[in-house]
Amino acid sequence: MKRFTIIVFSCLLCAAALAQSGTTGELSWSISDRTLTISGKGAMPDYVWGGAPWFPYRNSFSNVILYEGISSIGNNAFWNCIGLTSVVIPNSVITIGSAVFSFCRGLTSISIPNSVTTIGDMAFSGCHGLTSVTIHSSVTNIGYGVFSDCERLVFVTISNSLTNIPWRTFQGCLSLTSVTIPNSVTTIEDSAFADCHNLTRITNLAAIPQAVEANVFHGVNKAACVLRVPIASVAAYQAAKVWKEFRIEGIFMF
Repeated sequence: MKRFTIIVFSCLLCAAALAQSGTTGELSWSISDRTLTISGKGAMPDYVWGGAPWFPYRNSFSNVILYEGISSIGNNAFWNCIGLTSVVIPNSVITIGSAVFSFCRGLTSISIPNSVTTIGDMAFSGCHGLTSVTIHSSVTNIGYGVFSDCERLVFVTISNSLTNIPWRTFQGCLSLTSVTIPNSVTTIEDSAFADCHNLTRITNLAAIPQAVEANVFHGVNKAACVLRVPIASVAAYQAAKVWKEFRIEGIFMF
């Protein structure tokens, strides 16, 4: 009986190990040496919170490698994978879905390839360890709250293809000190930079000041924050609602 019990227990362990692999849509996934690899061709399915097949094993991996051929990362794919520290995204990915990396607190940096055109709502929300992000010019659309509550985010470069900075995009980015807004941006929605208490420099390259409400910069010390704008537009910013409250400096455009 004891030998039988040991055999059964061993089989259960083997089954548990084998369970750390499978398929999802047209893609295959497996976990080995603390790395989750996902391969195949086409789009990753969307998931509900905690519904990705690898979610029960999120403590078993700290790295994610997505192979060439994957065209999108599904909604909530790595939601709340708090031990995740690194991600490799291939150039085949066009869309990063909503809340994909939300609450991945161990993620410190990520490289978004220039194939990506869309980043969904709250994609990186609550990534407390994220320190820097570059949004390439290929990105034409981002959802709301994409970087909200990224407490350690210090520096952001925004794509010069974006025309809108949505609601709560950077809300609660407590360490954010500098941001550059390209001249392509024509609208900045409510609370986009709210509670960014350490923001000390904004470079806004738009020739015409965007119409913004006070809550866009709620909690920002505007009197201590330098706003750098095209020198030919200084007077326009000095007369514009909200913008006129910053320390405005003109810069030459080349």
